[in-house]
Amino acid sequence: MRGITPALEKQVPDRIGILLVGAVVFTLFPHLAFGKGKAENETRPDPINTEWVFCVTALDISALPPARRMMGEVLEAKLVESLKALEYRIRIFPEYTFYEGTAWSVARLEAGKKLAAKRNERDLLLYQGRDGWTYRRSLETINKEIAKLEADLKKAEALIPEIGSKPKFKLTGENERGVFPQAPEPGKEKRFCISQNADAFLSGKVSEFHGRLYVVLRIYAFYADSYIYEDSDIFSLEDLNLAAEEISSHLAAVIAGTEPAAIQVTAVPEGAMVLINKSYAGKGKTEILERSPGSVEVSAYAERHNSQTFSLELPAGELAELFINLTPLAESIFNVELPPGSSGSLYRGALYLGEAPQSLGLSLNQYEYLRVNTPEGNVAQAVLFGGAEPDLVNRISLNPMPPKGEKEIDAVRRKFYGAYGRFWLLLPVAYILQGFSETMTNTYNMTGNVELYGKALTLYYVSIGSVVAAGGFLLESFIREAIYIAISTKYEPKLTRAKKIER
Repeated sequence: MRGITPALEKQVPDRIGILLVGAVVFTLFPHLAFGKGKAENETRPDPINTEWVFCVTALDISALPPARRMMGEVLEAKLVESLKALEYRIRIFPEYTFYEGTAWSVARLEAGKKLAAKRNERDLLLYQGRDGWTYRRSLETINKEIAKLEADLKKAEALIPEIGSKPKFKLTGENERGVFPQAPEPGKEKRFCISQNADAFLSGKVSEFHGRLYVVLRIYAFYADSYIYEDSDIFSLEDLNLAAEEISSHLAAVIAGTEPAAIQVTAVPEGAMVLINKSYAGKGKTEILERSPGSVEVSAYAERHNSQTFSLELPAGELAELFINLTPLAESIFNVELPPGSSGSLYRGALYLGEAPQSLGLSLNQYEYLRVNTPEGNVAQAVLFGGAEPDLVNRISLNPMPPKGEKEIDAVRRKFYGAYGRFWLLLPVAYILQGFSETMTNTYNMTGNVELYGKALTLYYVSIGSVVAAGGFLLESFIREAIYIAISTKYEPKLTRAKKIER
């Protein structure tokens, strides 16, 4: 070899061999060690566009009277609150195809721009005045980069990006902060979505129709460049919560891209009240109610029965039927008796139970108020505590109050209220007169006017008399209160001790 010494000639083949082996190992090892994972990553790239952003615009409430515009704001707040519970959206075929095509076009456009820029850079090498060796080296480097970019462009043209088929649902940043922009004018919807960086937006109008609220809601989608949903509802102000929940369920189902779920509840006894998510749903057997898929809380209540609450998941597109059988409360049996020869109408609170004497069941560990009205106008009453064992009978004797006692109690009550009222009427008058007297006396002391002396003295005595009279009325009210309590206790209904006897 020319230019190499004999000592080095023996080392060159050995070094060349080592370099060749090293190059082979360096080239093959990454493919052997990581080739499988790389192939998997190339065939299964991570999906893009994994978020679906929604914007809620301010509802148009200009048609409402000023006193009812608050109702529109309440409705909008309830709609936003329900949307915050959404977690994802299922993209339907047209929407998926749109975002897929858009991503594919963007990927090809970016790859084409990079290739065009590199080719332009290669063309400019001729005008940079480099020497021949530097020019050839730079040209070789750029040609390699261009070849790689051409391969990337072919790959972008052949590989269609994978779009998130179940993107995460989220509201815009302004909506999260409680800010709702004005809805765009017709023809500017797409520009509005771009400015808000949103995939869709909700607009609506709330107006009044014969004392009721009339709501129209619309959803504009960027992928369709049109309104894809419109719903209207009319309801009274009393049904605002129930209507907002129903509208929200339909709206959430459309946004989530799922079919609505349905639920029907049957509660026993027939008059049992059914609540779904703490909102009234009906009595006994409810109608089939559409709701957005997800968890709901169902409660049932009935008088003198144990209430029950259930949590269940509503699957999309299915009807969930729930049967609730409320168990009656444990009761003690009471025999309500009146003096011999007496009868009357028996009431538990304000509920008429029938004619006394009779037997009735009272719930354990609960207070009950019983009242008997006799045909003669007499009244008997008692407060009971159902604490006996259910297998025993308790006997309660109620003695009706004579009419004379009722009249006497009314008389002493009126006298007590009269004395008490006179005291409170005269007390401020006494304070006012005392103030006038002090003012007149101070004026006389400062001016020495003899004419004021007589007036000041008269006011002084009048104020003293009014204070004494107010004190007398106060004392009278204390005395009449004591009399009132004594008379009321005298004619209080007598309640014998409950005796437990076997049935």
